[in-house]
Amino acid sequence: QGARSPAWAEDWVFAPRGPALRFACYMQALLNTQLGRHSDALPAMCRFGFRMRIAPSVWHSVHTRAPRTPNISAECPVRMFRNAVPRDIAAHLRRAFAPGAPYWKQTDYDKRGYFSFWYDVSC
Repeated sequence: QGARSPAWAEDWVFAPRGPALRFACYMQALLNTQLGRHSDALPAMCRFGFRMRIAPSVWHSVHTRAPRTPNISAECPVRMFRNAVPRDIAAHLRRAFAPGAPYWKQTDYDKRGYFSFWYDVSC
């Protein structure tokens, strides 16, 4: 940038640089994490101000085959607490995140590439 830059450079080079750099950092963090290089992913993730991340053990579990017979002695790490959220708040959340709710369109959720559906994690 500067006095010597051609007129088209702002629109075609300098303006797109910020979004491209953010996307590249996001993809770098994701790739390093998917490859199991979790500590290498941290600098790129820190650019976004993240304070939490998906635990490395969760990423490792994607590549681990589940035992064919359940391990009866294993404790279940997931628990459900009925009525943990008051009914009126739960109903409000169900409406807010229903498939046709405005949230999905207003946030461009389907174009963002969040972890929930952009990457196939089926076993």
